[in-house]
Amino acid sequence: MINDVYLRFKKLYIQTGGKILTSKFVLENESSICVKIDDNGQIIDRLIVNKNVKVEKGELYDWFSVRNLKSKYLNSNKAVGNSMIFSNSNLALFGRLDTFPMITKKSFFKLFNVKEDKSNKKTTAKSLFFKKYREKIDDIFITKNIHFIDDFINKFDNLSEAELKLLSEDSFITDSALNEYYTKLKKDYSCDEEQFFTKDKILYILSQIQPEFCEYAHKQIRLKIFRDKTIDEYQDCELKYLNSSLFAVEDDNKKIGELGVPFLDNTFNTNKPFMLRYTTKHKITFPKEKN
Repeated sequence: MINDVYLRFKKLYIQTGGKILTSKFVLENESSICVKIDDNGQIIDRLIVNKNVKVEKGELYDWFSVRNLKSKYLNSNKAVGNSMIFSNSNLALFGRLDTFPMITKKSFFKLFNVKEDKSNKKTTAKSLFFKKYREKIDDIFITKNIHFIDDFINKFDNLSEAELKLLSEDSFITDSALNEYYTKLKKDYSCDEEQFFTKDKILYILSQIQPEFCEYAHKQIRLKIFRDKTIDEYQDCELKYLNSSLFAVEDDNKKIGELGVPFLDNTFNTNKPFMLRYTTKHKITFPKEKN
């Protein structure tokens, strides 16, 4: 029954262009900088959203609102390739602003001046790095308050391999994260175009929002980058993502036949297709539609 409801909803969602949901959806649920770009990465339009301030709705708001809904991942268990990226297609790239490869002193302190946590290796590594290089970090920001992450890294001498990885891969959306994202899109979500979001393109986009970055990065709001494409193009990418991600298992070798879990239970761990959720009434599996 649940699977049948999903298929009916999917049909209505396509017929209305997503308006069955977007008519009730507001961007203010999360603070963000939304930018619309052309195929060269040039920013065409932008909108700053503060969750504590009601944004005046209009044509630009509606443009971002519809595409925002179609481009979001379901949750962190359903991230596409890399957990720092919150979007679901080659048409958009979402992430926390302070994890993009540009830093200010405030944003770096917010991200790395943290307490050690024995249960979290990355948090502990950040804390130890900050304590070890605190004076050097202060010196780097004396003459300039904003740096691309590569320029920042080059200010250090003799970083260990682990420290370099922490800065270049583990904490910021650089080549590694972008390649993971695209590889997943191509492998599991039928992306058939070339990788759009490359490191050089991201750096170019960031260079156009330096004032906004300085003002908001340390507040850890989100940056949402949208390509200037039609709703139909966004919807096509969204459905490729949802068809797999509404069920817990994408890998064929982890399924039993075509079975997956009900779409309402999409927070399940991706490696455990038949975990029961005892807080709901749904404790059986449902067939996943082949097409």
